[in-house]
Amino acid sequence: MQDFPHMFQLQTRRMWRQGRFGILFLAMAIIVTLSFAETCVVAYGKDISNLDSAATGWIARVPVLNAEDPWHPRVFDLFLNFLLLPFGALVFADFYYTDQKSGMYPVLITRSSANVYHLSGAVLCFLGAFLVITIPLLVSQVLMFSLLPTDTTINIYMNGMDPLWQGKIMSDPSRILFPHLVLNHPYLANLMFIMYDGLLAASWALVSYILSYFLRASRFLSLLLPTISILVIAFTANMWIRGFDLTAYTSPELLGYPKYPAVFFFYLLLPLIFSIAFLGMRLKKRKVDEL
Repeated sequence: MQDFPHMFQLQTRRMWRQGRFGILFLAMAIIVTLSFAETCVVAYGKDISNLDSAATGWIARVPVLNAEDPWHPRVFDLFLNFLLLPFGALVFADFYYTDQKSGMYPVLITRSSANVYHLSGAVLCFLGAFLVITIPLLVSQVLMFSLLPTDTTINIYMNGMDPLWQGKIMSDPSRILFPHLVLNHPYLANLMFIMYDGLLAASWALVSYILSYFLRASRFLSLLLPTISILVIAFTANMWIRGFDLTAYTSPELLGYPKYPAVFFFYLLLPLIFSIAFLGMRLKKRKVDEL
């Protein structure tokens, strides 16, 4: 593995030259900008005493108290439902498929080894997906500080809120993941979900890379199959468990249905453990370079 730094640098340069990281980052910036503009429209003309805090106004927070509540930005909902995992996978998850099709794979592994090639590519696949998601979400939180107060008495997730609302939420804390963290430390909760979304996209990007290792006939199938599978699983599970929605685990929303911490961790750890196990077996099994 002494050639890993050199191969990693080579793979990084190739990822930048592809341009997809920049395009996806720009797309994320547009989504953040649209969500910020949507929040500005909702907040325009309101007295500061009637505004939610910068914690609740963050892009992935959807604090709906009732059907008439106008404070319900929708831009990021669509992204979480359909684009989070594909965005992560598109960064670099198809590097092996692309190199096989272009004939570059034999050339690259002669510079080090097949194991170093796959390991460096997998690490870059993970890091690229993580960064393209987390950085814009962090910027979104910073933008909220320029628009909304850091604290407010109407923020339903803060200690300073109406005790009646706090009692209503805490009477059924299963509607929120980690309710004490969300209620008492909302900015820390936001940071946790920013990291979670980035890690989720990165972990499933590794699954797309592994699929490309086997499904060499279709690049788009390997990139989209995780998202399609999750949507099908969520739809099927919802028939048995009312309100079951995997996308609801990507933000601290207040929903009318219970959320399960076990699902929160399973959603992230399953693809991560699977990917690490696959890479471990491959590094252990391959004693010679492959062509």
